[in-house]
Amino acid sequence: MASAPWLAEHGERPLLLDAGCGAGMSALELFGPLIGRVRYLGVDVSAAIDVARQRFDERRVSGAFLQADISDLPLARRPSI
Repeated sequence: MASAPWLAEHGERPLLLDAGCGAGMSALELFGPLIGRVRYLGVDVSAAIDVARQRFDERRVSGAFLQADISDLPLARRPSI
C-alpha cells in the first residue's frame, strides 16, 4: 500500500475515517507512511481510543480521535441540496 495511486483521486488530504479503530495499531501498520497524507479520524466506542491517541503521539503522527458509537457520530451534518 506504500504508493496507493487511488489516494490522489480523493483530493490533496482526504479524510480517512477509521470506524472501530481500537488502539490504533491496525491503522499505523496498514497505512504506514501514507498516514501522513490523510486527515485521520479514529472512532471507537471504547476507552482504547486513549491508547490510539498515545500511539499516534509517540510516532509523531497527526490524527483526531473520538470516543463514540459509529452509528451515532456527534458530527455536524451537511445540509441537503
